[in-house]
Amino acid sequence: GRQGLTSGNVTNLVATDTQKLFEVMHDGHMAWSAPLAIMIVIILLLVIIGPTCLVGAFILVGLVPLSKKVAYAVVKIRRRRVAVADERIEIITAMLQGIKVTKLNNYEDKFEARVAETRQREMKLVRREQAVWGLTLVIRVFTPVLASAATFATYVLVSESHILTASVTFTILMLFNMLKFPINQAGQLLSKAALGIQAMQRISQFMDRDEQDPDTVDVSSDSSEDKDDTVLEVKNGTFFVGTADSESNESSFTDEDKTNDGP
Repeated sequence: GRQGLTSGNVTNLVATDTQKLFEVMHDGHMAWSAPLAIMIVIILLLVIIGPTCLVGAFILVGLVPLSKKVAYAVVKIRRRRVAVADERIEIITAMLQGIKVTKLNNYEDKFEARVAETRQREMKLVRREQAVWGLTLVIRVFTPVLASAATFATYVLVSESHILTASVTFTILMLFNMLKFPINQAGQLLSKAALGIQAMQRISQFMDRDEQDPDTVDVSSDSSEDKDDTVLEVKNGTFFVGTADSESNESSFTDEDKTNDGP
């Protein structure tokens, strides 16, 4: 039933949660293509500079759990923000549905104050969410730079014969730049997947709701054939139209048998 369901919940489901699921489905193939691209680049780095490239690879892999924790932090903040957004939309919907009462009783200022207070709380959570989301962007951009710098330093310090020539340097830089796209997409997919899981849970809760309230439905075991669905029953009835003294307007109706008028 609609018990506990507000128009704000439905609006957010249609406008926000479905969009999050679409984004996950749109970038879903990065779940296999990004690791494949990273593996190919690492193999090429092994061929060019040897095992020293694994230092950069370990840095890339080591920052994945950090990105995961940040993504979960975004999910927690967004869960609180969506609840406040539902509250705000519900207030606006209630005002619009009762616009006559609102205007006649001069409730505009009260509704405006409630919406402004709710919006202020929502924007506070939005700013916090965007700050954490910006941290994920910094991690995704900074990771390849850190990995390439560590790889160069390790390559030079391991052996005196390792010299960074122009061909080796620019080739390594190009390969690490190629790592930016799959790493960035993988981190972005991780964040979108966390948001998509939350959106899927909200949509699932909505889809699993009962279509009717069981308390308002007759669940008796009697079949409809055994029930007497008579709405009106008249026996030996006499009806008059007009006054009883006027014979011209007198009309009578007598039914000796059982008369049933169905719905």
